[in-house]
Amino acid sequence: MLSRHVIEGAAGLYYERRIKGHIGCAVDLAIEAGMVPALGEALCAALDTICADMPAPSHFQCIRHDAEYWADIAHPREIEAYVAAGLRAASDRVLSPRASKRLFVTLWDAMPVDDRKRFLFRLDPEGKFLRGVK
Repeated sequence: MLSRHVIEGAAGLYYERRIKGHIGCAVDLAIEAGMVPALGEALCAALDTICADMPAPSHFQCIRHDAEYWADIAHPREIEAYVAAGLRAASDRVLSPRASKRLFVTLWDAMPVDDRKRFLFRLDPEGKFLRGVK
């Protein structure tokens, strides 16, 4: 079995070559089209293409590491979209009780204290969520 260090090194080389390929393509197209002054814009477009990509599938042991890395560089709207889609998908699948609790605790910890208090105020004694309560 490959060590995590070897896997991460291979992934880094893969992404480096991928980025270089995108940048090289953008430069070549700008030169061919006589658009050298617009080269900066072309490079930004190439980087947008790379950065807006989905998280790459990885070796199982690296999933959490990859997720942390991706979350560090992702736009907040990307994070919201992927988390929401993931939670919807999780509701269609059977998650272990521990996995569901980890997800809930992570969302809970991300909420400001005042929002947590308002949320708890909206729960009745049976644990039902009361809508429309301020």
